[in-house]
Amino acid sequence: MWSTVVAHSIKPKVNVMPMKKGASRKTVSSNIKTLVHEFERNGSIGNSKPASKKKAIKQAVAIALNKARA
Repeated sequence: MWSTVVAHSIKPKVNVMPMKKGASRKTVSSNIKTLVHEFERNGSIGNSKPASKKKAIKQAVAIALNKARA
């Protein structure tokens, strides 16, 4: 009897800091920094995977400004 072991390459979910609430320049800047740090650690921002760091920064700015608007 053969016993097969299957190794799954499932990434453990990494705890991500939530974004701060508010619309001040300081808060938006902090949220951008948090999102870019998340990209550097995981290679993704939320569910998207930007191709480069430059695109990740652009996306982080858009997300942070949208959060400030809401």
